[in-house]
Amino acid sequence: MSREKKTPAAPRAAATTIFVREKQGKLQTYLLKRNEKSGFMAGKYVFPGGGLDPEDRDSDFWLRRLDMPPEKISERFGGDLSPGEAVAYCVAAVRENFEEAGAFRGSLGALAGDWEALEKARMSGGLSRGWLKKRAAPLSGLPDLSPLFRWSRWITPERMPRRYDTRFFITLVSGDETFSPDLNEAVRGIWIEPENGLSGNLNGDIPLSPPTLLTLHELLSFPSIHELKTAMADRTWGEPILPRLVVSEGGSVILMPWDDMYQDKKEAIETSASRHETLPFGEKISRVRNYDNVWKPVNTL
Repeated sequence: MSREKKTPAAPRAAATTIFVREKQGKLQTYLLKRNEKSGFMAGKYVFPGGGLDPEDRDSDFWLRRLDMPPEKISERFGGDLSPGEAVAYCVAAVRENFEEAGAFRGSLGALAGDWEALEKARMSGGLSRGWLKKRAAPLSGLPDLSPLFRWSRWITPERMPRRYDTRFFITLVSGDETFSPDLNEAVRGIWIEPENGLSGNLNGDIPLSPPTLLTLHELLSFPSIHELKTAMADRTWGEPILPRLVVSEGGSVILMPWDDMYQDKKEAIETSASRHETLPFGEKISRVRNYDNVWKPVNTL
């Protein structure tokens, strides 16, 4: 199977946030269903997030207003990022969380006079570029970065036409916080236990993006908020996860860097069209295969 090899698109910097709460003793996370007309992961359930804007990168502006000094930002969000770069990702995460899900990590009191107008603009698609920077200009401690922690870094496979270099943040929220999709980029929002999200993906009711699928699988390891909070405190970005997309007549396959076929540089492989290869629930995932536009973990090709 021969296919023309193209130069990979440059990945755009992006930030996303894993919101977690505990309800009736079980962890739940918030997922958004992307619009079917979206140019990236259309119809898939993902965590709130999006690309960095130029205003997010004005580190001189933000470092004078955030609730953390540069040394604390480096300690919490650094690793391979400078304080200025870390700030840009953090600000983008906070901004996108509001734009897509109506969630805000910051001082709502400082925005009390504007909140109704901001929410109305959000739902009508009328938020102007740089809205958060404009609101933050006369304030300090906005946005509030203290609730955010590092979780992972994902880079979209090289064969995909639209690519992102995404930092996944994680934050804990109380059970009474209200989130809602913008009904534009995101058409539905759900709070769901990781196990139920994974089961919903297998039966096609909650089709997950591959990073969301693997992240929910990771969250299965934490029986309560206490264990998760302990892990968050010591979590780093880790090695960037750059999956590899290979194609076949039986269905496209995404290989994780730890898969034993990852180093094989073939761009196309022969696979069976069988639908009886789904990985048993709970086992380590190293490859996912597309069945009828749903990514499912598999143990064979």
